[in-house]
Amino acid sequence: MKATLKASNQKGKNFVLQVGTASKPHYLEEESGDVCVWKKMGEKYMLFVADVLGHGRKAYEVAKVIELYVKNSTEGNIDKIYADLERLVRGTRGCVAFVALVSESMIEYINVGNIKAWIVDAGTVRRTMGVSGVIGRMPISLKIFKEPISLLHSTLVVCTDGIKNQFIPSPDMDWIRTLSPRDVALKIIKEFSIKEDDATVLVARGEMG
Repeated sequence: MKATLKASNQKGKNFVLQVGTASKPHYLEEESGDVCVWKKMGEKYMLFVADVLGHGRKAYEVAKVIELYVKNSTEGNIDKIYADLERLVRGTRGCVAFVALVSESMIEYINVGNIKAWIVDAGTVRRTMGVSGVIGRMPISLKIFKEPISLLHSTLVVCTDGIKNQFIPSPDMDWIRTLSPRDVALKIIKEFSIKEDDATVLVARGEMG
């Protein structure tokens, strides 16, 4: 999948965000309680990954409500997106979530709960920041992180906790940088997912087109 954003500082060129996703439900279920959405938001892109607590039909029903909101929302401020999400899931089993706004040279994000995300380049791997908690179930001291990161030179990998803790990206995993984002996501799901849980992976990488 590709989405195109005009770059303001390179005349005649576009910032192209490649996004690949893969997901699978708990092995005894047909439906997943994970949510994975990406879309253009003004001059940025939103990347959204959430995991509703538990699995099965009840988790799936909450996940579909979240997915519908994210797909239809025109809100472009992370703090307001979070406030809407918190209201939406209050009174349900709750969720954890990673929400990012990405431009050519900046990433702004929140990460609440046990979703894991890394920024990978040729020489380093860095785990993103986050806060503990469950959205909709407890008060959370939300923190928005903003970093000057260019996905032209890096790959963002986001995983729900259905991916084994043994999966930790490292610089020698050349395939994270060389395979397409979709193939990276599929490989992680195939080789590192836990069968007794829903699992979702989102991979994003930029290029100039």
